[in-house]
Amino acid sequence: SAEVPIILEVHEAAITDPKEMRELRARLKELNIGIAYDDFGAGQTRLTELVEAPPDYLKFDISLIRGIDSAPPERQKMLASLVNMVIDLGVNPLAEGVETSAEADACRNLGFYTAQGFHFGRPAPVRQYQ
Repeated sequence: SAEVPIILEVHEAAITDPKEMRELRARLKELNIGIAYDDFGAGQTRLTELVEAPPDYLKFDISLIRGIDSAPPERQKMLASLVNMVIDLGVNPLAEGVETSAEADACRNLGFYTAQGFHFGRPAPVRQYQ
């Protein structure tokens, strides 16, 4: 997906009607606003939703990311497979909760295009970024 300056996070519980979500995504795309589904891997996102109403970004929950740099190889392989599947569907995988440079490096090696977390910066007022 193309990068967008504003990304609207949608919690998976809000995704009740794929058709409605596709229509919302189309309207937001006209305004150059993207959609990110939040908390993937920690909740109840159905994989079919990624096909029926794909977001621009899919935020992999911190529970999947925390300690990934020292996680068992099986866990890393599982995460890499999920990341590749998401990319194959045309969705940008986003690692949520990256707190160390080792986690950032591991996420990059696993195929994540984007990441967020305290390693990159703390939450701050918007005026700080203007």
